[in-house]
Amino acid sequence: MEHMEIRDDLAQQYSAMGDEELLRLALDPEQLTPVAKAALREELARRRINSAERLETFRGEEEERKQELRKQTGTLFLLHPMASVANDLARPDVPMIRRPKPSGSKQPYSSCFSGFH
Repeated sequence: MEHMEIRDDLAQQYSAMGDEELLRLALDPEQLTPVAKAALREELARRRINSAERLETFRGEEEERKQELRKQTGTLFLLHPMASVANDLARPDVPMIRRPKPSGSKQPYSSCFSGFH
C-alpha cells in the first residue's frame, strides 16, 4: 500500500473515532508511525481540538480517570445473583425439573433447572 492509501485509511479510521479516543492517541504519539501521526494531527486540527492547552487539559482528566479506576478495582463487574438463572430461562435447551415442595408449602412444586439445585 502506498503512503497516500495508508494515510487515507487512517484518516477514515480517525474520523470515525471519538474525541477522547483521538486525544488518548495524541497523549502517546511514540506508538504511531510518522504517517499515522500526520493523519492524527490533521483530524485533531479538523475538529479544532489540537491545541497544546486542550491536550494538557485532557492529560489531567485522563490521569484523574485512571486514578478513579484504580480506586474502584473489583467493582468493574457486578453480577446479579439471578443472572445465570435468567439466562437459562431464555434457553429452550435447558430442561426444567419440577420437584414437590416440602409439606406445609403453599405451592405444590418448586421449579429448578437441571444442574442448578
